[in-house]
Amino acid sequence: MAIQKTPRNAIKDNAITSAKIEDGAITAVKIDPSATITNTKAAFTATQPSYSSLTPSLADPNNATAITITGANFISMPSVDFISSTGALVKASVVSFTSSTEIVATFPTGQTAGTYKVRIENPKGLACLSTDTITYSIAPAWSTSAGSLATVVEGDSVSVSVLALDDDSTAVTSYAITSGALPSGVTLNTTTGLISGTAPQVDADTTYNFGIQATDDESQQTTREFSITVQDFSIVSCQFFNNTVMKRTNAATSTNQKTGVFSTWIKKCNVSGTGGGIISGWAGSSSNATIIYFDGDHRLCFYEVQSGSTAAFLRVPNIFKDPTAWYHIAYLIDTTQATAADRVKCYVNGTQITSFHSGGTTQPAQDLTLKIFAESTSLDVGQDTSGSPHHLNAYLAETILIDGTAKVIGDFGEFDTNTPSIWKPKSVSGLSGDKGVNGFYLNFKDSANLGNCAFDGTDFTETNLTATDQAADNPTNNFCTMNPLTNGSYITLTEGNLLVTGNSGTDQASIYGTLSAKSGKWYAEAKITVGGTDSYPLVCISHINDEQYGSATNGGNDDPGRYNTASGCYRANGDKRSNNVTTSSWGNTFDDDDIISIAIDCDNGATYVAKNGSWENSGDPTSGGTKTGALVTWTPANEDMSTFSDSQYNSSSSNWNFGCPTYANSSDAADANGYGAFEYAPPTGYFALCTKNLAEYG
Repeated sequence: MAIQKTPRNAIKDNAITSAKIEDGAITAVKIDPSATITNTKAAFTATQPSYSSLTPSLADPNNATAITITGANFISMPSVDFISSTGALVKASVVSFTSSTEIVATFPTGQTAGTYKVRIENPKGLACLSTDTITYSIAPAWSTSAGSLATVVEGDSVSVSVLALDDDSTAVTSYAITSGALPSGVTLNTTTGLISGTAPQVDADTTYNFGIQATDDESQQTTREFSITVQDFSIVSCQFFNNTVMKRTNAATSTNQKTGVFSTWIKKCNVSGTGGGIISGWAGSSSNATIIYFDGDHRLCFYEVQSGSTAAFLRVPNIFKDPTAWYHIAYLIDTTQATAADRVKCYVNGTQITSFHSGGTTQPAQDLTLKIFAESTSLDVGQDTSGSPHHLNAYLAETILIDGTAKVIGDFGEFDTNTPSIWKPKSVSGLSGDKGVNGFYLNFKDSANLGNCAFDGTDFTETNLTATDQAADNPTNNFCTMNPLTNGSYITLTEGNLLVTGNSGTDQASIYGTLSAKSGKWYAEAKITVGGTDSYPLVCISHINDEQYGSATNGGNDDPGRYNTASGCYRANGDKRSNNVTTSSWGNTFDDDDIISIAIDCDNGATYVAKNGSWENSGDPTSGGTKTGALVTWTPANEDMSTFSDSQYNSSSSNWNFGCPTYANSSDAADANGYGAFEYAPPTGYFALCTKNLAEYG
């Protein structure tokens, strides 16, 4: 029967509870549809909560995580449970009621990893379940330490990996660069974490910083910062002057006397007289030898003599008489080749010489063994014979012999990507495994042991070499020297065209630098080695459009100060000369061991000189357009290229330092770009006259 309202007596508080009503006792069919039930104590009504969103969606097992939940109809104070995909229930450790549309529940630590939904239940028992899930898992842990991953030389291969682990100790399979950048030519494998490629060319050591984000299977992410440093391929050279030679004896065994490579970079200093030997290998006597040398015509030659007879002779048609240039010379040797022309291949600046000069066209016989690779051969670098040698007069750099392995020319150099006609060196450090028994690599970087074999082989013994014979002049940064092509017969050049000496008691002569500039500011020093000879030496500045520049005549008043106001000389007696006018006692006198500084300001048109660090005539090389105390001044638009110059008479002499001195400074000072080694610091804004600085300022 239907329940009827009893109007007389109210139901007492707590009279009816869920425990006192049997299951199924009240059903829709047992309630009179027309009946009205009122509750005089409390309304028997409530609204179910609803879910909208939750943040964050990742919870860290190592730290309690506050989860913000949004929705509607939340009532203080709700209960919150986290229900895993397996049905496990975790109660929120803390619940904060913000409003009817937002609550904050804390996911406690120490739970089972997995995905969880959120159940929110109001105090009246009505609840809702989230449609989104929370991932409760450890974020990827980096195995690779932050910071530097590698330091590589430009042009070398890069291969290094990063590793992050998931919470099950397996490697994550998703990596991405999120900040910074890798070096150009280097890429990240986003699946394996391998960073590989070829290090780019750089003008200076360059560090690339970048962040890598690792993402695990639960889409958790962690980022770490790394770096890769690409080193400028720094090269130094060795000065082979003054009967200089390096000697070494091959081992008692050999790798392969039929196959190998000889490669070197060379800057010749002499343009007359004998050419000089680059390398020779003597197997007991002059009747058995391999010699690579410049002949009397300054042509490059490869000569093999066995049992006193010519076994091979190749004479390059080119004449090597450019004292401003660095040449790359390489011989790729493989006498096992059936084609004769393939047995000894000669390359100059990356280009193969295929036609040889008359009288020098003999290739070795097939399978001929060469003495340069033979056991117990005496190797000489810097001379051509052991009896009455022709010594080399040149700078050498990156000198390498490969014994027993055939290589290609691209292993030793490459054409510049921006200027494809320019052949430039590349790192050969990766060839150490190919050197064989008697191979070597001379990089001349240890000034205390210039004959050091950088491939961990037997060192060379040096003769007439000291630490000051190491030079910064190299194929990637060519420094100014004095130019023998502008030299007459009354000046002698030695020490790599840096020591200028007069050789006539009746005539004087001048000489000019190999490099010049139209703009920029340039600094050099000249150490007086023999002074006080009738006002000589003269330290000068010259312009290409001067009448005397490059004429190489001798006698009379042959110095740059004779010609126009833009050129001038500072003389040992303190006079200055410009436009053929002499100003007596303009500055201090100078003599033996004094160091004269010359600062040429091509931008404003002024030249300044100093004696032992003090600028003459109260000169100020940084005065710009005021040209305070300058030796000479000019209007830049009216003059052509400017360069350093020198005049000598009798036995007077000056040893020039354009940044690569042949003498020891008491302290080496570089310019602001780090180039050069000077006794005195160049004035602010002035630079060594070298090709890297010219590319930036000249």
